Amino acid sequence: WGKLQQIKNNSSTLIFSSSDYFDLSKARSSKLGGGIFIANVADQKYEKKIDGQYRQIIKHDKHYYVVEYIKKEIHIFDEKFKIIQKYNLDQSKAQNEKPNYCGITYSPNTKCFYVANTASDEISIYDQKNFKLLDKIIFSNKSKQFEDGQCHINDITSLGSSLLVSYFSRSGLWRKGIFDGGVSEIETDTNKINDLITGLGQPHSPEILDGQIYVLDSFNKYLYHGTKKISKFTGFVRGLSFDESYFYIGQSEDMYLSKDMGSDINNTMCNAGIFQLDVNKNISRFLSIPDVMNIHDILTIK
Repeated sequence: WGKLQQIKNNSSTLIFSSSDYFDLSKARSSKLGGGIFIANVADQKYEKKIDGQYRQIIKHDKHYYVVEYIKKEIHIFDEKFKIIQKYNLDQSKAQNEKPNYCGITYSPNTKCFYVANTASDEISIYDQKNFKLLDKIIFSNKSKQFEDGQCHINDITSLGSSLLVSYFSRSGLWRKGIFDGGVSEIETDTNKINDLITGLGQPHSPEILDGQIYVLDSFNKYLYHGTKKISKFTGFVRGLSFDESYFYIGQSEDMYLSKDMGSDINNTMCNAGIFQLDVNKNISRFLSIPDVMNIHDILTIK
């Protein structure tokens, strides 16, 4: 009873991003559409602050940087949710990059931003002052052979002189049914790729939390601490944060539901929301967010 009262009455305020379409005729659409939201599990409340189709979000120098993947832009907003700057990610002469930018991180070591593109399996490097494109890291060349992202790199984070990136397929064959997903380290001085965590199903949200590496095995519904499973959920999990007491894990409506239906005794939850998890006791509360289909990323703000 005491533990129940504790988790019911304690929750941080969160920011979360959603990539939903606004057109209800499209498969990835929702009543509220995509945007930037605030939420609190204890209060059982959420509210949209900014419209947009947003994916990974980070905080840097008191501002928030988020990927708007349809417009192929980086949007920067302040703590009052006012957009103060937009940067176009189409910086080639042809300006014909595919609209599949997904992950963003900042490296204090290189003083650069890194943006991952799922359609080209490339990570673009940008100058911190004006977001000028400096270089690209090629994670795989297979997208050039088959005209679309074959590894499906998605979310990224920085760790010292390295980047950590999650992906659907290390072999680059996920569109052909090979889901050998995982997390790899990319050394920023040499671009050398080291595989860290393997055997994951459509993973997202690699994060350094309390000095440790965590990732969500989205399709298989697990939270990993390094290579160890530490908790299992009931749906497609994506978006991960920690407030020194609880983990916050986003859950989206599962676009791949047919692969799971009737496969075993485990129940699959279909609606979107946020889990507040006490990982030591492996207990959680859930904030249902029925007007949104996809949650991509979560940050703790207070």
